[in-house]
Amino acid sequence: MKYASLLFVCLFAGTVASDAGVVFEDHFDRYSDGTAVAGQYLQPPKTPEVGSGTWTGTDAWQVNGGALSLAHDGGAIYGYFTSTLVAGQKLTLTFDTQAITGFLGASTAVVSLYDSLGHETYMGDTGGPTTYWTLGGAIGGVTTSDSNQANKATFTYEFDTGKWTFSTNGGTYSGTGTAGYALDYLRIYSSGTWDPIPGNMKLSDISVSIEQIVAPELKITAFTPINATSYQLAWSGGDGTNDVEESTDLVNWTPLVQNVASPQTITVDTVNQPKRFFRVVEPASP
Repeated sequence: MKYASLLFVCLFAGTVASDAGVVFEDHFDRYSDGTAVAGQYLQPPKTPEVGSGTWTGTDAWQVNGGALSLAHDGGAIYGYFTSTLVAGQKLTLTFDTQAITGFLGASTAVVSLYDSLGHETYMGDTGGPTTYWTLGGAIGGVTTSDSNQANKATFTYEFDTGKWTFSTNGGTYSGTGTAGYALDYLRIYSSGTWDPIPGNMKLSDISVSIEQIVAPELKITAFTPINATSYQLAWSGGDGTNDVEESTDLVNWTPLVQNVASPQTITVDTVNQPKRFFRVVEPASP
């Protein structure tokens, strides 16, 4: 019996690595006490350390003791990113909170992310009977078991897949929501409802970064005989579903199976095709 001569050709994902870029950031310890970051009376609105334009909105949120918190009966302020989340990218939002009366109580106090169509994803104190950190809105939803006011919250979202994570010091949660939200601004909001006290949140910093998602290196890891004419082809990396192609001359390639995950069983005709080559590639763009 004549056996096949096999060559494995490994390709790589087409995405080039890129460092994460901060598109919005502010640390409130750089402001003096009493500063209304969105402007108040004779105070002009303040400019975030990183962002597009100034803070906008009502005058309710003021800086005291190096952190931002509610000063009146509720309101909202908005910050705008220097770039918009697009295909092939992942967004990460982080913010630190301190203990303050009115947070994780019966009233609402949240940080929200938006796209230009108004799709909102919010996190923090969503009001009602719960006293735990909560995520809700367009992208995902979870009520955690963490009731610590002083905390670090982190939210991530992948544009292409809708995959998200939400974590506090108490743990991490994940899921898959709607993909394709071009997030480009945030809001800090309180309902101001006295139930029994107005909602509040005390933030010492807030940051949003956007980074390019890099698929792991695509490479063949095993070609294992099953019987005289069958082999199991295995690989790692890539985007999770790939194409397997075959060739007799390393010039012309023919699809064997498409949009499949590793491993795959390959039939080798050792009688009529004594020389065969196989490769695993990323699916062609539509």
